[in-house]
Amino acid sequence: MDAERLAGWLERGLGRAVIFLRRRDATPYRDTILYACTHNQVYDRQCEPGRAPYLLDVIAATSEPDFYRDRILAALAAPSEGKTPDRCWISLFCCPPGRRRRARSGLCRVCRECCRRQLREGELRWR
Repeated sequence: MDAERLAGWLERGLGRAVIFLRRRDATPYRDTILYACTHNQVYDRQCEPGRAPYLLDVIAATSEPDFYRDRILAALAAPSEGKTPDRCWISLFCCPPGRRRRARSGLCRVCRECCRRQLREGELRWR
């Protein structure tokens, strides 16, 4: 039940999720949090800003940034549908300096692939 509530709060970007995680052990909720960090759950991408700063607060509330950093970097290395740069760029902020180059190059690759897909599907047009 708690995992379902947390997933709903994360999907809507509510601060309740941060408070919830500060008061509990976040280990049972790792998959839920990781999903929110690697998938764009924004309701309307045209109107709603990205949630990366919010997700950084979520990660900080877990006291396990290394766990999430490594998995977010892995998501950057193997992007798939639904995993978007907006979610993955938070890895740049939770990376130690020696690994930022790897995260940045992965993010650039994901952005290029996302733009190519949008061009193919007609979602994006050159002016």
